[in-house]
Amino acid sequence: MEKNELIAGRPRIGWVFDGSPDVAPIAAMLVDTAEGITLTVPLISPTPLETQNRNSVHGPWFAYSGVILNDIPTTEGKCPKTLQFHDAIGSVLLVGCRSVGTLPTMLSNQIGHGKIIADYAVFGGHSFEYDRINGMRSAIDGLFQWFGRSSMALEHLGFHMAKLEKTGAHLNSRNQLKSFKAGLELIQTQLPPMLLPDWKQWIDEAIDCYLGTKHPDHPLPDYTVRANVWRQNVLVLRAWIAKYLGVDDENLLDRLQHDPLNQPYTVED
Repeated sequence: MEKNELIAGRPRIGWVFDGSPDVAPIAAMLVDTAEGITLTVPLISPTPLETQNRNSVHGPWFAYSGVILNDIPTTEGKCPKTLQFHDAIGSVLLVGCRSVGTLPTMLSNQIGHGKIIADYAVFGGHSFEYDRINGMRSAIDGLFQWFGRSSMALEHLGFHMAKLEKTGAHLNSRNQLKSFKAGLELIQTQLPPMLLPDWKQWIDEAIDCYLGTKHPDHPLPDYTVRANVWRQNVLVLRAWIAKYLGVDDENLLDRLQHDPLNQPYTVED
């Protein structure tokens, strides 16, 4: 019997429920992609006689402001936060679900699919009472390499920002970044204070991990610290890019609440 799990790139075909006894399940494909845990649901624009039976149930999961659904302007998608997926292998409870839109097929603008991204997958889960995941166990392959790449990206970003300064305060006499710490502190000045719970702790731990990856004689922090530094490195890089593209602080912090990397990794007892 196959193990109830998600293997990156391998789809599972089944049915998805929202927990309501009045709503029939709908066919769906569940797959772990580069975007995250992705649920794809086929959609069809029904005839007027079918509207009340079909599109009015699942269509609003994918509706956004400005979209006309059943001749009614919609304001926002109402995708349930928790959904349950079932197939021949078993059940998967999807927590932190959010719609990421719809796509029509090339054959007709009446037939297409909607996509949902979930923050977490609970294998064998049945209760819809999950609000957030309080603990998880995971082996993150290649974490050491991932951390090195995120640190390098931060170092390059800090150097780029230092070169743009008129004072050159963060550059040394050789026109190089004075230190990794100087680059991180410069990046911090461009981001909202509430992005990270403790900027000083992140900078101190990021430096410790950075030195541990570059110098064999410098001890590396424990696995949990390294995982959380990598997590916050990526959050900082994402936030800086979003700011560069024009996202304001309010929207940036609001979207942060839906980012799975906003939750710290913890050690399970």
